[in-house]
Amino acid sequence: MKLLIVEDEKRMAQALTEILRLEKYEVDAASTGCREWIISKPISMI
Repeated sequence: MKLLIVEDEKRMAQALTEILRLEKYEVDAASTGCREWIISKPISMI
């Protein structure tokens, strides 16, 4: 399962990402609304 972490606190995002990856999740992390939208969309929608 692929997850997107949206968190403006860098240390919190890193901790969540690390924990979830240890549990074998595929994780992307972002801190701004524009970046989340771009990450979450297929290439054809950008």
